[in-house]
Amino acid sequence: MPQSPEQLARDINCIGAWLAQDDFQGNGPGTDLLRGLDVIALLGNQVIATLTSACALMELSPKATFVLSGGAGHSTQPLYENLCTSGYCALAR
Repeated sequence: MPQSPEQLARDINCIGAWLAQDDFQGNGPGTDLLRGLDVIALLGNQVIATLTSACALMELSPKATFVLSGGAGHSTQPLYENLCTSGYCALAR
């Protein structure tokens, strides 16, 4: 059990970063596969590391449609704010 809310947040972010790891690094067959994607879907996720990975996938397959699913929750506003300050937001460019 975490000792504090801060430790819990660090633990959750550590797990999220592991789950969002890039399994398609380099020039292997996965990279070619990603360049031809039609759709990239992020399903009900509030983990910033996963969102960042999904955006990185969009860079490899820019013609793909990006689909977000899920409802508005307690972290929706911080998620929007983080996205808008990232290099992936068209409004920030």
